Amino acid sequence: MKMTFLISVMRNIKWNIKCVIEKSYECLSHGFSLRTVLTCDLYYENIPKSTEFPHPIGICIGPRVKLGENCRIQQNVTIGTRWKFDGAEVQPCIGNNVFIGAGATVLGPITVGDNVVIGANTVVLTDVPDNCVVYNNMNVGVIHEKS
Repeated sequence: MKMTFLISVMRNIKWNIKCVIEKSYECLSHGFSLRTVLTCDLYYENIPKSTEFPHPIGICIGPRVKLGENCRIQQNVTIGTRWKFDGAEVQPCIGNNVFIGAGATVLGPITVGDNVVIGANTVVLTDVPDNCVVYNNMNVGVIHEKS
């Protein structure tokens, strides 16, 4: 019984090491730092090389998120699904030249337009048009058009 458990643990360790090595290779081949792979949950095949992670800590980007070019994503950002819609996990589509501040959360089947700034600790659950600034003000989402 103990030997079976030990073998099971060893297989899990071997599988985890294999996953870390594969993810590290993916990360480096896309031009991201090794720090990014060790501290973030990302699917690199969906992330353009022009994406910047100035502080790559605690960032989680879902597997089917569509991310535009030249985005800048700060630390502790989550981009993904809220729940299953009609049996499928529908994730956000982020436009080009989008800045997402620290601690922001973008969830659900929404579209964030081009040239958008999402403030720190903002929760985005609805579509955001192009050229806007979005932030939370006392738990009320505020959208201002850039001037």
